[in-house]
Amino acid sequence: MKRANIGWFAENVLHRKLYPYQEEVGNRILESVLNNLGLTFTIMFARQMGKNETSAILEAYLLCCMESGTIIKAAPTFKPQVINSRLRLLQMLENDFTVDRVFKSFGYIIGVAPSPKQRRDAIGPRIMMFSADEGSNVVGATASLLLEIDEAQDVSSQKFDRDFRPMASTTNATTVLYGTAWSDDTLLAMTRAHNLELEQQDGIKRHFEYTWRELASINDNYRKFVEAEISRLGPDHITIRTQYELQPISGAGFLLNELQRHMIQGSHQWMSFTGRYFEKRASQQTDQSAKMKD
Repeated sequence: MKRANIGWFAENVLHRKLYPYQEEVGNRILESVLNNLGLTFTIMFARQMGKNETSAILEAYLLCCMESGTIIKAAPTFKPQVINSRLRLLQMLENDFTVDRVFKSFGYIIGVAPSPKQRRDAIGPRIMMFSADEGSNVVGATASLLLEIDEAQDVSSQKFDRDFRPMASTTNATTVLYGTAWSDDTLLAMTRAHNLELEQQDGIKRHFEYTWRELASINDNYRKFVEAEISRLGPDHITIRTQYELQPISGAGFLLNELQRHMIQGSHQWMSFTGRYFEKRASQQTDQSAKMKD
């Protein structure tokens, strides 16, 4: 089985030092790609823990090391999410090894040619970046290396199953869904649950989840920031629970789920709409009766 060392690549080629949990995730994904295992991974990092950086370094690794092939990456919106991903990857590729071999096409394609001379002909592995918005038209692309869905909790499962998942079919491409917790019926949450079931059956780790405590244990600035947010908002605040503790919001058995109930909370005074309705109706009827008498 081919092994990967994304930490060495990040440090020696991109001049970036990865955290241990980033290396673990990156190596498992790359090994699935290099050995054509076709696994589907779910990756959940708390906010600001390097999820997007990990994704960009994975993309840079494949563009630098593979002779050909296509990565497909999707995000809930083209602007700003896809644009941010594009800029982040281009920044990664500004290194001595690839800077004179990078080519760009049509505003959503980035590739790395085998040599500077082949750069003009756009020869070599590439990444194609798409919006996963419901109205986007993305049918027809093929993910021969990797299929990535960023912020998968905000992408509809119907859009993924209909338009993006088939892109990995003919090549058995590895698929990665990145994101944080939200409600328990999102694409990310449902795929996570399926991955955990598969892990029980075959022992192959497909789900990686790291709360804020993982980075706080090795980054004191991050620890101070999140602890201050918990103090400011409270440990039960929906932002703390979903974005930092990675706890999904459950709404089974209720008309409104917990997230919806949280969003409609306010400091306004209760109003008796029923009483005001009947008062208005009585006033209208009185006016109509007076007009008929006239």
